[in-house]
Amino acid sequence: RPEFKRENKNRPREMSSKIRVPKLVKVVPVTKEAKRDPRFDPLCGEFDRSEFRKQYAFLNKVKEKELSTLKNQLKDAKSNGDRNKLKYLIQRTENQLRNEKQRKDKEKKLADERKEIRDKLSKGEKPVFKSKKEKREQELVDTYERLKKSG
Repeated sequence: RPEFKRENKNRPREMSSKIRVPKLVKVVPVTKEAKRDPRFDPLCGEFDRSEFRKQYAFLNKVKEKELSTLKNQLKDAKSNGDRNKLKYLIQRTENQLRNEKQRKDKEKKLADERKEIRDKLSKGEKPVFKSKKEKREQELVDTYERLKKSG
């Protein structure tokens, strides 16, 4: 085995490129813990959107409380940057609450429609299925009435 010298003691030693590098040997095999993602894991069950919304319904109340504290902070805010940030947060929270309310109303309408169809079927009558166009027109009328009431 040839010994390679160094020109300076601080430099790394010269190595021949012909010598093979030894393979790393694992002394103790490490058992890797299997990570489970509940979104895709069958052990966690199926995702039920309505059940999820029922379980996390309290978050809307928390958001409403947060909205009132943000509005109080906006009154006390001095710097323009803080005011802008608070205005953005207030608007965002209000939008989220409004969207949630609209979604709930839409779901309630759909559930009522389904219930009405089921009732007619159980009575032995012929159910009335609305077309998309009729549903859209009814929705526009409802939004117009709601806007008229609010001013």
